[in-house]
Amino acid sequence: MPLPKPYPPEEIDYTHWEDLADNYAGKATTLIVDADGKGDYSTIQKAVDAMPASNAGEVLVRAGEYLLAKAVAVEDREDLVIRGVGKATRLRIAGKVQGLVTADAEEGQRSVEVEDGSSFQPGQHVCVRDDSASEVNLVEAVDGDTLTMAEPLSHTSEVGDDARVYTCHSAIHVTGESRRVKILNLSIDGNRLSQEFGRTGYYPAEHHGDGVRLSASTEDCVLEGCWIHSAAAHGVCVGGEGHRIAHNHCWDNGYDGVNIEPGCDRILVLGNHCFEQADWNGI
Repeated sequence: MPLPKPYPPEEIDYTHWEDLADNYAGKATTLIVDADGKGDYSTIQKAVDAMPASNAGEVLVRAGEYLLAKAVAVEDREDLVIRGVGKATRLRIAGKVQGLVTADAEEGQRSVEVEDGSSFQPGQHVCVRDDSASEVNLVEAVDGDTLTMAEPLSHTSEVGDDARVYTCHSAIHVTGESRRVKILNLSIDGNRLSQEFGRTGYYPAEHHGDGVRLSASTEDCVLEGCWIHSAAAHGVCVGGEGHRIAHNHCWDNGYDGVNIEPGCDRILVLGNHCFEQADWNGI
């Protein structure tokens, strides 16, 4: 018997958004994000960063397209809700940025010299690779054409072996000691035809490029009622424990629609509609 429908998830809009904004704007526990600058913040990241670490509250994201040059990072937050208005709240990953490496990037060092550093920014997940090896790292700082990585390089990338650095981030990355984070009722476009996957392994710490990624250290999070498509990697990639992945609509992702990583525990996957991935499986 097929699972009960409706598919895709139902849109939930705010019928009196202006009243809602008047009631909640400026309050510490509920923040309004508006791409046109009519809320508390114009970006989701700034609203998330403004929330307290515990008993965080709710980020309400109005309709509009939010172009992401790096992942929305939700790190060490408890009881945070990110809620859109349905498919009209559109998060879209920006096209890949790439730079050729101009000096051999040695194993153990953190600095990488690239042809043009102006296209990169701190907080971006990048793949550092040549024709023999690759790894994913995080740009911590940019100084001219020098990128400083958050972690020492695990491989040497040689100029003579076509070494390069390129962005490969997820749309939303829930990480650190985050607990009870909820992502609800929004749309994610991974823009995969303008991306390149940075796979270096199978486990959550080793790649990016998903629609939503829950790191292995997270617990009891919820992803529900979202539309996620065209990610370079998985639509949803889950590490950690106690999560609920329910009633999402996932299609045209590079790998799985929903991927549960090894080592997870107590993961509920319920009522998702996953179809026509570019490769691999629905779930």
